[in-house]
Amino acid sequence: MSSVVVSLSGGKVDSSPAIANGIVYVGSEDKQVYALNATIGDRLWSYATGDMVVSSPAVVDGVVYVGSYDHLVYAIGVPTQNRQSGPDQSFIGPQLVVIASVLLACVVGVFLYRRKSQVSQAITESVP
Repeated sequence: MSSVVVSLSGGKVDSSPAIANGIVYVGSEDKQVYALNATIGDRLWSYATGDMVVSSPAVVDGVVYVGSYDHLVYAIGVPTQNRQSGPDQSFIGPQLVVIASVLLACVVGVFLYRRKSQVSQAITESVP
């Protein structure tokens, strides 16, 4: 069994890699998400985020999802080999809107649940 060691020039890597279709995806403290050839370790592309990336990426249906210390979740389109050399960023905005909407709905749901619990508790405590 052979191994490949890759040195990324920017920062420390704390995240676990995700591997899909022969590509290794990893975040770094240098604010980048990297795509590396799993066989030889060559950098295929990198994507700059607003802050450190210490969360582990996930790859679903050709899209790399990763969170950053800038409090954003990125959905980075993965290029096909014969189409372009970098990630497809044309649909990141709409996907971030969907992700933000889902997160907002969860926060509102938790808030309403807690509020309901407080009201129920207040009513229970006021009954002799």
